Amino acid sequence: MTNQTLDKVQKFLNKYLKIEVHKYPNQIHRARQSYLKHNNIDIILDVGANTGQFALDMFGLSYTGQIISFEPVANTYSKLVKNTKSHFNWTAHNIALGDVDGGTTINVCALDHSSSLLPFAQDMTKVIKDLYYEREEKISVKKLDTIFDTLVKNEQSNIYLKIDTQGFEKKVLDGAINVLHKFKVIQLELSLVEIYAGELTMVPMIDFLKSYGFSLWSMEPIFYNPHTYQLLQVDAIFIKS
Repeated sequence: MTNQTLDKVQKFLNKYLKIEVHKYPNQIHRARQSYLKHNNIDIILDVGANTGQFALDMFGLSYTGQIISFEPVANTYSKLVKNTKSHFNWTAHNIALGDVDGGTTINVCALDHSSSLLPFAQDMTKVIKDLYYEREEKISVKKLDTIFDTLVKNEQSNIYLKIDTQGFEKKVLDGAINVLHKFKVIQLELSLVEIYAGELTMVPMIDFLKSYGFSLWSMEPIFYNPHTYQLLQVDAIFIKS
């Protein structure tokens, strides 16, 4: 489809059906394809997988390596497992990753993708009406340092670590200090302001990863305040220097 034809289709669908059409892959997808290709990625650790949206996106970009997903919430995990059946090289674990080995409780949110081990910062519940916890659920937590060797058998593997854990990203990294050097690419959801109480926000997180040899490569806006359109969260890509 030419750009001119796409423009016409976009205008028609937007005017009459209120639907937006975009080229696939878009710029973000092409960037992720580049990260996979240029770093020879053959394993993706998908931490905070939810039902597998990120993994499905990566497979949709013609990624053919292994994906290992982690999702602690039982109902969400069951949906994730069903999705893994579509790819022989995709496995899932019903645990959270963090800075300890043991058990804890997770706050399960009405918005499924916002469940977190951390409480919401007070201001955030005023920003989004559905941002509240419905219940708590007991879960298992493991350090990546503890289980890494059982997950990655080949010392020569090129690994992409994606973490989307609703403010718990720094805890995941703290539990992976001994294996951080093994990753080629790290993708994190970062907050510009505190959304979850006690989370490490964007600037200190960038400094932390820089101290371990990772350079900030790209940022993708993902969440705006729906009232003020202040940017609140981004997906940040870090590449091993």
